[in-house]
Amino acid sequence: MKNLLTVFLCLIAMSIMSCGDDATVNPQPPSSAENIVFYNQVDAYGEILSVYRISGDGTGKVKIADTAAIWGHSFKNKIVYSKFAGNTTEIVIANADGTGSKTIKTINESSVRCALSPDAMKVMYYFYVESGLSSYTAIHCMNIDGTEDITLVPLAANETIPMFSPDGSQVAFLKDVKEDALRHSDSLFIINTNGTGERFIAAGMENVSDYIDVLDWSPDGKKIVAENRNNGNIIMIVTIANGAVEFINNTVTLFSPVWAPNNREIAFTGFEGGKFYLNTMNSDGSAQKKLTPPASKTAVPSFIQWPLDGTSLLYTEYSLDKKYGPLKLINRNTLQTITLDERALRGYWKK
Repeated sequence: MKNLLTVFLCLIAMSIMSCGDDATVNPQPPSSAENIVFYNQVDAYGEILSVYRISGDGTGKVKIADTAAIWGHSFKNKIVYSKFAGNTTEIVIANADGTGSKTIKTINESSVRCALSPDAMKVMYYFYVESGLSSYTAIHCMNIDGTEDITLVPLAANETIPMFSPDGSQVAFLKDVKEDALRHSDSLFIINTNGTGERFIAAGMENVSDYIDVLDWSPDGKKIVAENRNNGNIIMIVTIANGAVEFINNTVTLFSPVWAPNNREIAFTGFEGGKFYLNTMNSDGSAQKKLTPPASKTAVPSFIQWPLDGTSLLYTEYSLDKKYGPLKLINRNTLQTITLDERALRGYWKK
């Protein structure tokens, strides 16, 4: 009996040791293989080369298109991306696996970005025109087949960062509003996708770069979260129905807020002690948590995106010097991180 007990205990010990070794050698990836990521790969100079697709566990990397860029999530098993050809840009719609690609619009501009609506019925595109020291932006919306192209905002100063509402019926954007002879501020406006009903919502945002996202809709479509640099880099939450503004004040400087799919949390980039962090908090500013160790003064966790299951966060560790960085995934519970690509700019989920 003693011999049997000894053998039994040895088997248990070996099993535990084996499990421990497996956990060390093959750690659980921060995101499931069922979660699909699309992203832009860039060259050593930060110029966009190609659109890629990869699984959330880092496997199955596939090139979707060359000389192209993606600027939004995949919905209803569809993607839309910009394909560049000299001074013209093609807007291409395709299946989420890259098959069935079709050009739905060709535009005689080189800086065109596009996004698919959450209901996969509309495509929004916008482009920038530089003139002297000023930047001008136009925003358009059309059906997914390229028909009924409607100008939402004509070419004008500093309209930028348009974003579909969760139901795809409206677009939020920032507009440079002249307050007086000396002061300007970026104000939040909303317009229907058919071009009607443009209305002012709130003032006080500031768009410092067309590469940085400064606003995001709540999943229920009732609020928008945005940066507010006029009050010292804090986050403001705007109720769309009445324009009421709530400021989230903190000792940490806050950037690039993004709503979680549960409608109760927000991810953001924090700056504290001269370094940048990836953070989460409740939508009222409570329970703030640093997810990443401090990056250098020139590396910024940027372009943060939640998957539908809310288990992990996708972000680019953006280098202010190189203008790109590694595309990373972090599990918000275990804080385990993997790098999907060393040279990337922006990543998006299949939703």
